[in-house]
Formats: sequence, C-alpha cells, structure tokens
Amino acid sequence: MLANDQRPSQKATQVFGETQLRNAFHAVRDSKDWKNPIAQVIDPEVWPVAMVRAAVEFYTATTITVEPIQNSQRVLVTAPGYRNGPAW
Repeated sequence: MLANDQRPSQKATQVFGETQLRNAFHAVRDSKDWKNPIAQVIDPEVWPVAMVRAAVEFYTATTITVEPIQNSQRVLVTAPGYRNGPAW
C-alpha cells in the first residue's frame, strides 16, 4: 500500500481541482462502464494531457498512453482502466 503522500489521487488534487478531474475523466472514460479500459480521441487544447493524465490516475490508478493522430491536432489516449489496474 502506498503512503498517503504518494497516492496519485492526493497529488492530482493538489494540481487540479476535483471538478476538473471529474470532467476530464468523463471526457475519456468508457461511457458504459467507467472501470473498463480507456481508448478515447481528445483535443489537447480542450482537455490538456496533464489534466487527463491526473484524472485517469485519480480514478483508476493507471497511467495513460498518448499517441498523436497523423494530420491532426488530436491525440489518442489509452489506459488499462480501473478493472485492469492495481486498485482492482
């Protein structure tokens, strides 16, 4: 078990507010089941990658992978999701 000061959720809420994290997570989560793996295309100008990364860590305890989409400003964000992460 991680010490309180090492938990991603505590670090994330120091940088971003809980409302920001919730909104960013809702932008990338699976709409049918939030515990499923994540695979979502986002516009980093709307959803900054640092905020999405913090949100996914906050809610799933997993780390995102970000892949640029060719000929686009958008990126593909993927993550194992809560069910496939260490918190499950």
